[in-house]
Amino acid sequence: NRNLVSTLTRQIKASQPCLVVGGGPEATYDVDSALHESKADVVIRGEGEHVFHQLLECISEKKEYHHLPGVATLQDGHLVDHGVVTIQDLSTIRVIDLSKETDLEHRIAYIESSRGCPYR
Repeated sequence: NRNLVSTLTRQIKASQPCLVVGGGPEATYDVDSALHESKADVVIRGEGEHVFHQLLECISEKKEYHHLPGVATLQDGHLVDHGVVTIQDLSTIRVIDLSKETDLEHRIAYIESSRGCPYR
């Protein structure tokens, strides 16, 4: 899975300019390799629901995001890591209501989300 994701993200970045955000257990554990191998611009470490929302707000408002807790990036080829984030209260996770989105008409949007270990 990790090799496939790395290959896909490298191909996407080679074909068009875009910001690639990664995350998940493997990227959290080995963030340096995740950034170097996949060419991701950002890795969110730990439970990223809140951080991802903050990241999107920063991007939307054209603000700096490298300082956010849980965000890891490469700057001048060196890892800049702001740690692993956890969520104490899962009821604080915001759920996106796509029923009100009109920009999605005649478009395809893939959204995948999961929590926890599938092997437990």
